[in-house]
Amino acid sequence: FLYCGPQNVTLQHSGWMLLLSWEDQPSCSAVQDVLIYQLVVLRTGQQVHYFGFKDEVSVTSDQIESTHYWNWTSSLALECASHSVRLRSQTSPWKEQTIPGKQTSEGPEVFPKDEWFKVGSTVTFCCILPSREAFSTMYLTGYDGAQLNTTSNQTYALTVHLNQVSENSCTNVICKTKTNKENGACVYIGYPPRYRDLRCETRDLESVECQWTVEGGKSRPFKKPKDPQLLGRPCPMPSEGRCSQKVEKVGVGERNWRLTAQNEFGKAELSDTADLSKRVHMFAPNGVKAVTVNARSVILQWDWTVQQYNILNITCQVHMRCGEITIIENFGVGLNCAVLNGLIPNWTYNVTVRCGTAQYFWKWSDWSKKVLFQTYGDVPEALDVWMQMEGNQVKIIWKV
Repeated sequence: FLYCGPQNVTLQHSGWMLLLSWEDQPSCSAVQDVLIYQLVVLRTGQQVHYFGFKDEVSVTSDQIESTHYWNWTSSLALECASHSVRLRSQTSPWKEQTIPGKQTSEGPEVFPKDEWFKVGSTVTFCCILPSREAFSTMYLTGYDGAQLNTTSNQTYALTVHLNQVSENSCTNVICKTKTNKENGACVYIGYPPRYRDLRCETRDLESVECQWTVEGGKSRPFKKPKDPQLLGRPCPMPSEGRCSQKVEKVGVGERNWRLTAQNEFGKAELSDTADLSKRVHMFAPNGVKAVTVNARSVILQWDWTVQQYNILNITCQVHMRCGEITIIENFGVGLNCAVLNGLIPNWTYNVTVRCGTAQYFWKWSDWSKKVLFQTYGDVPEALDVWMQMEGNQVKIIWKV
């Protein structure tokens, strides 16, 4: 029979979490198989969590003589009651460590305080009374019908389903004694970033630009999301509902574009699967001008701010206004000009141009700046004229 168990057991806490660490006794070095530890969590002496034969903490032979760690998150703030952890191996007695609950001598104290809770959470608040005070009431501002329990002689617990956002500031949790002593805590209730409908594209073929919908209107100051991250990197110039990042290569097939954002209430994750070479949202044509103007035709010309547009198969629309609206469509690789025929001589025209990719059309660019031009006057062709003599008369004839 080999006696082997834990030693140097330490229990600490962080927030609502119990953190247990321990080492193996020297005799455990003789264990050839797996060493199994069992743990029990007690709250005010009552068992609330147990790692038994189905969920043991197993230590393999190569892990023996190292420090082992285990943690557990309580559903009740650790100030509200004492929390103990018991630990043993299959051949050792229990060893116990305790984190005591909060004690008060002045007036009632409420926990947790200054915490952030997501809408939809169920939270238990507690009120701890001094030894000679009697409990009167406990409530959460704006909530009715919460469940009230007693956890010990001087500790009372209020369990509430949080379904209302804190307005302007925090929500108060109030506890009163029968001698009219009153104290409370302030908690914040809200939503994680409420983002949806992520859509990603490229404009310059060197970066990805994503947009999404922000629900719920403007965020209140205390729950404003931290700057979102696209592809695991902070957005360099974040704005509401938009983010861009440089990428090594655009045309590498479909890829998962992932956006994450978080605030004190939680984290939001969105993704969009797309091949950016099929989602090119072009910039508007730059510097559109009428380079050759005739009486009945004109040549329009422009350039591109993105050099890679010159190798794309492009379709462009010319919007022409001259009393009536006409839209003319042109196609071509690196298209940077258009010829408009059938114009009216000596007439003023107002034109603007927009373009998109032709092979995998995604969306039109913005319209370019408007261009005004006037066609030249048209000189009629010389008439085909001849004369006929009939006696004393001359007849002049021309072809229409």
